[in-house]
Amino acid sequence: MFQLLDLFMEYLKEQRHASQNTVSSYLRDVQQFAQSMEWKGVDLLEVTRQNVVDYVKELNQKGRSAATITRYLASIRLFYQYMESLGYCEENPVQKIRHEKVQRKLPQVLSVQEMDQLLSQLVCCDQKSCRDCALVMLMCITGLRVGELVALDVSDVDLDAATVRCRSEKGERLVDISGGLEQITRYITSARTKLVDDPQETALLVNLNGERMTRQGVWKILKQYQDKAGIQREISPHLLRHSVAVHLLKRGLDVRQVQQQLGHRSQSATQIYTKLSS
Repeated sequence: MFQLLDLFMEYLKEQRHASQNTVSSYLRDVQQFAQSMEWKGVDLLEVTRQNVVDYVKELNQKGRSAATITRYLASIRLFYQYMESLGYCEENPVQKIRHEKVQRKLPQVLSVQEMDQLLSQLVCCDQKSCRDCALVMLMCITGLRVGELVALDVSDVDLDAATVRCRSEKGERLVDISGGLEQITRYITSARTKLVDDPQETALLVNLNGERMTRQGVWKILKQYQDKAGIQREISPHLLRHSVAVHLLKRGLDVRQVQQQLGHRSQSATQIYTKLSS
């Protein structure tokens, strides 16, 4: 089992160029299925369609949501698709199995008033608060994913052109930062130089130890400013990303422009925001 999972992991990384989070998700789903088959005495390469149907019934009985079961099936289907291509099994036992269609929920977004409440808390009075101003402002004007945000280097920022170069497994793009240029400039030219002791540190956003900020660090800062602003619901990096998309559409940008800003591969991923913006 573990040898097959290792093969699958390499396939996801090397051939599909999946992110680490995606690889972990696929492996977790397939491993749970494999363990279930092992407990039943079923060889992983001899699984039948009925075995998969029974597994889905078990998931339903355990109260798993339709979205979760659909994800499990997608992971297992891809695993057997790869095993079939290697000649390890004659057919994909998941190929013709479909679960109930999952209705995609509209994402939650901050209203303009809530966004203003959040931004009104940004006051630069020391190194930490200047760093926080730049961080929150970057998220509120760019809609960057939290992984993209913490991966930024100082060299990715062009203050003269008011852009930031964003790199991820989904590609590379330039994003306008003119809306927060004042805060970002003040942080880079003043606060960051005092926070960072190591001249070799390239990270744009650093913690109080002068090291690259983590995803958890970003969440913690957002929580602090959410409390200061008196906003009741939890503000996450992805909530801000959704909010930026809707606000850009309301300002008159077309779907293609918003797609480029957010770095979506497919326009259909951006299209859902049009329902909210209207």
